[in-house]
Amino acid sequence: MDFLRQWAVSLIISAAAVTVVIILTPRGATDKTVKAVASIFVISVIFTPFARMKIEFPSLEAAADYGGEINCDLNEAVLDVCRNAVENALTRRAAALNVTLDEICINADINTDGCIIIQNISVTVNGVGCDLQMLSEELSEAAGAQVTVLTNE
Repeated sequence: MDFLRQWAVSLIISAAAVTVVIILTPRGATDKTVKAVASIFVISVIFTPFARMKIEFPSLEAAADYGGEINCDLNEAVLDVCRNAVENALTRRAAALNVTLDEICINADINTDGCIIIQNISVTVNGVGCDLQMLSEELSEAAGAQVTVLTNE
């Protein structure tokens, strides 16, 4: 409450000082300039309490405290999306070749620069009547990375 009282007193004193300055200045070319400067001074006194105000954002502070966990969760979510996209591409290409993929294993990570690195992709198929070399080439083209094809035999 004391701060509000001090602010009101400084506003009243500033308004009185501005009034005296405006009254004492001669009329003429400097009149508009003096009034503009006086107005800016009074406006600055009015907004002084807002300049001293401390605005806190608790949700941002909480995010900063748990930044490591959030970053890790975000990386995992991005990797999951990447893995799902590669799995879908492999499954579609295998279906076009009339091959059923039993298991898809994608080993991927995000480096410090934020780039997704696919380290290896392996798929397991039922080895009945498959040309593994041709299937590996087709799946590698679909995935955009080398795919190792293994059989269940």
